[in-house]
Amino acid sequence: MSAWFPPFAILRHLVAVYAPRTCASCDATIPENHVFCTGCVVTIERVPAHHNDADVYAPYVHGGAMALAVQRLKYEGRGDLGAPLGELLAAALLPAPATLAGEVDFVVPIPSTPARLAERGRNPAAQLARPIAERLGRPMIVDALLRAETTRQATRSGQERRRGMLGVFRASTTKVQNARILLVDDVVTTGATLAAATDALYTGGACSIHACALTRAI
Repeated sequence: MSAWFPPFAILRHLVAVYAPRTCASCDATIPENHVFCTGCVVTIERVPAHHNDADVYAPYVHGGAMALAVQRLKYEGRGDLGAPLGELLAAALLPAPATLAGEVDFVVPIPSTPARLAERGRNPAAQLARPIAERLGRPMIVDALLRAETTRQATRSGQERRRGMLGVFRASTTKVQNARILLVDDVVTTGATLAAATDALYTGGACSIHACALTRAI
């Protein structure tokens, strides 16, 4: 009698054979359950506990292979990196998913600017947020926050970022009223973006907000 394999198992086998998984930083071939190769993973650092505060949790230092992977996701058209990097964030954030799930009604990614969304066709923060929402068993709502057009923040000082983010976000009151929200972004630099988004969500009627990002500049 011939063995029977579920269709999904067959598909995964074919993908592994004909499109093997590659390192998120350097494209070296890696095992299916890995994100980085052995050479790149040694450059990845965890954020020391004293750098994470009650407002925003970010597990990884924005440097080395992790920073390169985020750059590829955001600026080099590597949308395929969103899911594996999101899984890393989910694993770091949710060692006990049921605990946080009891405090969250839905997950909200920081929206891209309209111009960036049109250019990329996707929102990197939403790609990172999707595995978290799936692990929590909570919906991801991409239009809970609306974002006005702004200039790129990466080259600005902390004070300029904070001024530039004033009034940028507006929350949908019909979606966030009395909601407990997990807010997700890719990188925390000064915290200005997440702070502005948090303010907008509270103004819109949210009752509690947890915020997280994949990496933190320290």
